[in-house]
Amino acid sequence: MPKDLDALRAEVARHRGPARARPLVALGQALVMEYWWLGPGKPGVEPYLVEALPVYDEAYGHLEAGSFMRGQVAGQHGLLLAAQHLAHQSPTRTPPVPSRCWRRR
Repeated sequence: MPKDLDALRAEVARHRGPARARPLVALGQALVMEYWWLGPGKPGVEPYLVEALPVYDEAYGHLEAGSFMRGQVAGQHGLLLAAQHLAHQSPTRTPPVPSRCWRRR
């Protein structure tokens, strides 16, 4: 899977602005699949989770407000934050998440 991830990262790097949205979502999905496949909370898997969070956050910023995909990306981001908290022993009180997904508009 890491070679696939490298190809997806390269695809993201080739795009600018809103054109990055779809490649970012694809990269986020691949990172999350690797994370779930290896097993939440297991040694060595947290980097996939940590990389996926800002990937989904950036994708969210490029997607049109009110779009179905934007809601899906925000939901995935929230699920990953929960996994980080529960499976990786995050502190009970975490600092505010610097995320576009959770700012009020």
